[in-house]
Amino acid sequence: MVFLNKLKIGKDYFFTFLTEFMILVAGIVIYKLAALNFGNQGFSEYALCRRTISFIHPMLLLGFAVGIPRYIAMHSHDGEKGIADNYFICGTVISVSFSVLMLAVINAFSLPVSKLLFGSENMERFIFPISILILGLIIHSVCYSYFRGKLMMKKANFMQFVNLGIIPLVIYFYDDVMLALTVTGTACLAVSMFFLMVIFTGIRISFTDFRSHSRELFFYGIQRIPGDLALAGFFALPAFIVSHQSGIIIAGYIAFSISLLNMVGAAFGPFSLIMLPRSVQLIKSNDMAALRKSTHTILKITLLTTLAALLIFETFSREIIFLYLGENFEELVVCARIVMLATVGYSVYICLRSVLDAAHYKAVNTKNMILSFGVFILLSAAVYFTKSGYHMLLYAFVFSISLLGFITFYECRKIFKKVLQT
Repeated sequence: MVFLNKLKIGKDYFFTFLTEFMILVAGIVIYKLAALNFGNQGFSEYALCRRTISFIHPMLLLGFAVGIPRYIAMHSHDGEKGIADNYFICGTVISVSFSVLMLAVINAFSLPVSKLLFGSENMERFIFPISILILGLIIHSVCYSYFRGKLMMKKANFMQFVNLGIIPLVIYFYDDVMLALTVTGTACLAVSMFFLMVIFTGIRISFTDFRSHSRELFFYGIQRIPGDLALAGFFALPAFIVSHQSGIIIAGYIAFSISLLNMVGAAFGPFSLIMLPRSVQLIKSNDMAALRKSTHTILKITLLTTLAALLIFETFSREIIFLYLGENFEELVVCARIVMLATVGYSVYICLRSVLDAAHYKAVNTKNMILSFGVFILLSAAVYFTKSGYHMLLYAFVFSISLLGFITFYECRKIFKKVLQT
């Protein structure tokens, strides 16, 4: 039985890694197509829109991307299936309703929102397509969280691959950024709605204890919103700040460079995705030795792989980007070289954050994120007032993300040190 359980976990990791790798390859192809189809201006607009989506999407989820799988994993035992399903219903109703309301407000004030986010009213036309895609991703996230909490990783990976790997490739057929984003968003929304209906046909829809479960899930998730906001700010603010100071093109280069960093984090995402429900189960069964061993193994793999990849990229970045996008992106090479220095810290954070979310009801990750983001804000202010340029802003970003990785490692170490002492 133990062997079969380990075999299943191993298969889950393998196929999740395979899925995320294919999505990573698709992401690389997508930006290549954007460069070919849209030109420099369109490429920067597309990269900036994608970065804006990544900024807004986690805020509207209300922390439920962690809360839903955590509570489903806690109650997925015999006799508690109805409770687990109820948490999913609560999370879906709250997050989708809130998202629709906020996206309606954003579209009602699209002109000032465009000026605020992009530094230009000319980008207003992208607000509606972005909104459609965000809503599709919200529904995608709650469905994915359900599958993740149940450790139904085959269905989770298939949905992830379709929505994040296949659908964005539709930009191959379009040379207009706005049209490409509209089609992408509509397709993502349709697929996500399909999976939502599939889930609802297989669960018991009950509003028993709906209020108490909603309150419990909401207060678990709401603690994590500042952390989600800080992480979104980490990845969006550098591009937003530069868009106001140096224009859309340079801001797009920075947005793309940060997307590269995000891709590296996504490559290690399977560790985090499976570690949350797995850690919850191990903690509930009081098997901290197994949790400590698996965490230590994951950390070693992460550090060795990330350091090797970083060395290769820093050595051959010009050749890689010129081969990838063409020779008209010299300044992008400089931005990417700086941003990718944050890979080690970010990868450590991605791999270990689920252990903290599983072990603590309090939002320890949020505390760490706010601390690191606060450091970034202070350093950014220093760069702004000394007029040091956007390269120094990127170094401030790297330092702050690296600090986040170190603090996350330190907090995990505290958990296992406390266990060893007891």
